[in-house]
Amino acid sequence: MDDSSPVESSAPYPVGMTTTVRSDPTELIPDAVERCLDLAGTWYAWDGRPLVSEPTVAADWAPFTEADLNEARNRLRRLGQVYALRLRGVDAEALDAPRGQAWTIRQIVEHVAGVTWYAEQVGRL
Repeated sequence: MDDSSPVESSAPYPVGMTTTVRSDPTELIPDAVERCLDLAGTWYAWDGRPLVSEPTVAADWAPFTEADLNEARNRLRRLGQVYALRLRGVDAEALDAPRGQAWTIRQIVEHVAGVTWYAEQVGRL
C-alpha cells in the first residue's frame, strides 16, 4: 500500500473530528504549513474589503505585509520540521496506541494538520 493513500481507521475520533489517516503522518504538518503559506502568498492582493466567515475581530483588519509573510514562512516551516523530526522517531504502533480518553498521537497530528482551515477561510486572493 502507498503510505500516502487514505485508509480507514478503527480508532474512535471525537465528535466533529474527521480525518484521512495516512500510514506515515510525518509530512502532514509540513504539508499543511506549505498549503497555508501558498495561500498567504496571495494575500498581498487584499483590497481591504472584509472577507468574513465568522464575526470579525480587530486583528482581522491588520495589514499583511511581505515582512509578515517572511516571518510566517520562517516560523511555520521550522515548526513543521520539528513535528516531522519528532514523529520520525515514533513507530506506527505508538502512533495508534490508546491513550485512555485522549486522542492517539496520530489523531493529534491529523488535527493539527487541519490548520489549513483557517487559511482557506481567506483563500487565494
